[in-house]
Amino acid sequence: MLVGLERRPSAPLPATSAMPTGVAATGVNKCNPGVLYGWAGCLSHLAPLDGRGAAAAATDSLPISGAAEGPPGVNGGGGIILATSATAPAGGVPVQPVPTTATSTPTPTPRPLLSDRKSFFSQFHPKPLLISIIRLTTLTASTIFATYVTDQIEYETSNEKLVTSGVLTPDQCDLRNKEWEDIQWRIRWGEFKTKAMVGWFKYQVTVLIMRTYEKLAEGRVTTETLDRLTMDTMKAGIRACDSYGVGAGSSGGSSGGSGGSSSSGAKEAVRSEMVSTCLWANVIGFAADATVQLAILSYGYYVYYQGRRARIGTDLEVETLLGEDEEVVEEEAEEEEVEGVEVTVQGEVMDDKDAA
Repeated sequence: MLVGLERRPSAPLPATSAMPTGVAATGVNKCNPGVLYGWAGCLSHLAPLDGRGAAAAATDSLPISGAAEGPPGVNGGGGIILATSATAPAGGVPVQPVPTTATSTPTPTPRPLLSDRKSFFSQFHPKPLLISIIRLTTLTASTIFATYVTDQIEYETSNEKLVTSGVLTPDQCDLRNKEWEDIQWRIRWGEFKTKAMVGWFKYQVTVLIMRTYEKLAEGRVTTETLDRLTMDTMKAGIRACDSYGVGAGSSGGSSGGSGGSSSSGAKEAVRSEMVSTCLWANVIGFAADATVQLAILSYGYYVYYQGRRARIGTDLEVETLLGEDEEVVEEEAEEEEVEGVEVTVQGEVMDDKDAA
């Protein structure tokens, strides 16, 4: 227990005296911060010490270290309050510690399951629709330009090889390059509108197939599994960094010792968690994209096969017609030969008659 001792003048303090109203703030401000009791605990020790004047006089001549000056307004002021023992002196009243309120870190609310799942036609809302148009338009334009530059470099390289071998002159090479640039630039950017529309249509179809697969999986897997399959990876990464204290605002990454090792462990935990999260969250998207690509390949093969059959049928008809024409020509030739033979025979007969 903490013991309060007071050095004061000889005037006694009544046992029932109360703390003056205007002294409370002054007394508290001048108390030692290590002494954890208030005015009630301080005043409760004053009355028992009044009856021990000899002890109080004895303490007047002793050096007191670690003591704090008591309230000046109590018992004439100039008192000394000393905390020296864990037990109260004889006749003293044990000091009751002032209860303190401990600050606790609030527990984060768990995320509701399926909170990242989107509605079936959410991609047609104004904001996602605008983002998809801008994204696919930019992607198509960059692809066309990159392909054009790559093909231009290859074409100019082949022309330079011809110049080196003496097949072309430098002027002819420049002319060929200029003609290629003018023609290919118009052709490729002329396909931009069609390619952008086809890309946007493929994207929308892929998203609709994703939503269909999510709907089919809803009644076949658990809620926890469906939450993993429909999780937003960006939001999941932000939540993981916040939960592990990893991010731009954390200070443990640059400190050494245990702080640095704990920060490295937190980053490794975030990395491991996000790898698993991304794998789960992209299963349905991968299946939807594979479905669209297989459908496109199947349709392309069907068109190719039908065109090939049409070409084969046309070739057979041409061959048949050619064969018929050849037969007709042969028959006509045979008829002409027969007619020639008959004419020859008749001529010989006439000659024989004339000779006779």
